[in-house]
Amino acid sequence: MKKPTAPVVRTLEAADSNYASAKDLVARLRASLSKLDSEESDLLTRLASRPAAPEVTGRVAALLGDTAVDDDGAPDGLRARL
Repeated sequence: MKKPTAPVVRTLEAADSNYASAKDLVARLRASLSKLDSEESDLLTRLASRPAAPEVTGRVAALLGDTAVDDDGAPDGLRARL
């Protein structure tokens, strides 16, 4: 008697029904990673091109020997996070 053979699977889509959704997820994650890399590059470029400025907070300025600048203006978002 002849032994039954397993069906030949030629593609991953045929082997697993979840392959298409996993492939789509990988594509979306790669697109997100590309977008994040672009944003990171933009931020690093902006930081690198920002002119050097003396420390403006009193505590750190005192540690560095600088004089603190009294500025009542609110810092911009990027500078506030640094």
